[in-house]
Amino acid sequence: MLKGSIRKRGDKYQVLFSYKNEYGEWKQRSKTCSSMTHAKAQLKKFNYEQDSIKMDNPKFSEIVNMWIDEKSLKASSNTIKTYRSNSDFILQRLSDIGIKDYKRSDFVKLYKDISEEGYEVRAYKGVVNMIFGYSKRLGLIAINPAEGIGIERTEEKKDATMFSQRERIQMLKDQEGTRYHYMIFFIFKTGLRIGELLGLDWKNIDLDNAEIKIAQQMLSDGSITNRLKSKNSYRTVTIDTETVAKIREFSMSPFNDGDLLFKNTNYRTRLNARLWKYAATAHDLRHNHGTDLLRITTIADAATRMGHTVEEYVKTYVHPTDEEQKKIADKLGTDEYSLCDRFLTEQGGKVINMADTNASKR
Repeated sequence: MLKGSIRKRGDKYQVLFSYKNEYGEWKQRSKTCSSMTHAKAQLKKFNYEQDSIKMDNPKFSEIVNMWIDEKSLKASSNTIKTYRSNSDFILQRLSDIGIKDYKRSDFVKLYKDISEEGYEVRAYKGVVNMIFGYSKRLGLIAINPAEGIGIERTEEKKDATMFSQRERIQMLKDQEGTRYHYMIFFIFKTGLRIGELLGLDWKNIDLDNAEIKIAQQMLSDGSITNRLKSKNSYRTVTIDTETVAKIREFSMSPFNDGDLLFKNTNYRTRLNARLWKYAATAHDLRHNHGTDLLRITTIADAATRMGHTVEEYVKTYVHPTDEEQKKIADKLGTDEYSLCDRFLTEQGGKVINMADTNASKR
């Protein structure tokens, strides 16, 4: 049973909450809210905060409930849903103990486990830091044990996983009958970033002219923004007839989410979880497309399609495969590039002794 009351004042709602301080004196807190929904959330927040003072060491799950109730006063329902989902995901992998009892090593292990499962760690790190920041504001802890933990990286960036045409087709067959079949297809064929794909709106798809306009993206918290990675990210991607047909097929499928093709932010982690069996991520699929373009068009046009500058594209994608390296070696071994005596002899040329030449110069 929640303590306190809510009363309507004009078109607003006032929340009143009475409590005793540490000296046994009665105090009152009040807050004016614009709606009954926000007023109820505020009253719940007051109760949780008062209870936290009584609780010397509330559990992580209890703090999560308090924190989400406070966030619901301002954040959208989709954002709250994302926070709840991410918190549940963390609690499935983290012991639910008193907020004061966590050690830094607990979160080093948590982030390592999440990364090894194939999920993006950044969003979960953000939730953990917000929860412990909230705990500090309540005076429950003095320091955040998870603060400043980075994901260990090697000197060299992990090479993208590359797939043959046969492997790509098999991957699509494996995911047939799911929305992830379409997501994988679209990234392979367009090279969109995962945020760009999740932010894709039907109004920005022109099937008659076979074009997709990239003008917004979905952030990891589920919000949509028209602020993209860079000015080069704002672009129009032309698509082939196969992709046009696939988009039409998707539009009539039960997986079409309405205005946005893929509305749920959880699709990001769920897609990467499915790609884990192929030792790949959504970014690897994009990388495959970027590499394909080297065999199709100029570097300048490829960079534009991928939303990069030419310099960024060259740095990211221009790295010959082992097969292409062998072709280079084979080409350098032909007569056209030969530096052997055999080539000059066969052509009736005179072989110059470089040692004699250098001696004469001295």
